[in-house]
Amino acid sequence: KSCVLVPVDIEHHLSIPLTLVDVHCREEQLPFAYFFKTSLSQTDLLSSLRRVLKSFPMLGGIIDWTELTIRVAPNEGSVNISFGESPGTAEEWARMGQHGLANGRSPSIMGLFDPLESREIDTPPP
Repeated sequence: KSCVLVPVDIEHHLSIPLTLVDVHCREEQLPFAYFFKTSLSQTDLLSSLRRVLKSFPMLGGIIDWTELTIRVAPNEGSVNISFGESPGTAEEWARMGQHGLANGRSPSIMGLFDPLESREIDTPPP
């Protein structure tokens, strides 16, 4: 598994107000993981993310709970993206998601997001 920090490239400070829903549901936000049958090009995915960040730089912002805003400053924002491979097939993951595991639980993907797991931060390719 590898982790890449993709910087947000902006020239001016941005400050976007949070909505009441953002504040109220802040403890309910969950990370997302996407699984594909075949490996996708990491270079193409990083390039796509950079293009998205040009249009939506707030994705790399920092939440300021005092001011209730998302702040983005030049040379400060970034988005963390991780790549990895699973020993299981996409069909196995889909079955676990559809039918759940023992006791009605869904498959555990939290290991993908656990900051205590050791991982290396890569420098993004140009």
